[in-house]
Amino acid sequence: MKYLAVTVVGWMSVLDADIAQKFNSVERNGMKVAWEILGDRIFFKISAPTTGWIAIGLNESKELTGTYLIMGRVKNGNPEVIEHRTLCPGNYRSFENLGASTTVQLISGGQSRLSTWLGFSIPINKFSDYHKDVLASDGLNMLMAFSRHDDFMHHSIMRTSVWVNFN
Repeated sequence: MKYLAVTVVGWMSVLDADIAQKFNSVERNGMKVAWEILGDRIFFKISAPTTGWIAIGLNESKELTGTYLIMGRVKNGNPEVIEHRTLCPGNYRSFENLGASTTVQLISGGQSRLSTWLGFSIPINKFSDYHKDVLASDGLNMLMAFSRHDDFMHHSIMRTSVWVNFN
């Protein structure tokens, strides 16, 4: 377990310096998503120009229905990341409410007066019917979104998507 902690801390510390050279990343409408695969997990760092929630979602299609949605926020100085399943546009439920096991591991998060960032990891292999196999296809549609508010039920002010091949 000590090795994993060192790896994770090392990953976070070098991410900002090496993002353009070492890590895969995408930026849309002020939101940045960077990732690296280490072992059986994919580590993400996401940031957006907001003090509300930020989210990414993964799906085999561009449809919102069936999206594995990972939403996070920094509330009262504490980072939080929660896994959701999108049942249909505008209707998503946390894994806890669906009775599903969560697999996200929160690493860190922070907030300034104008932005929020979160670092976390998920397994690369499908863990349940609600998760996605990150490497099992020719790519996944990655939803990127953020809101002005911490309330996860509040609508986004920015939402877009991009096709990403994690292989």
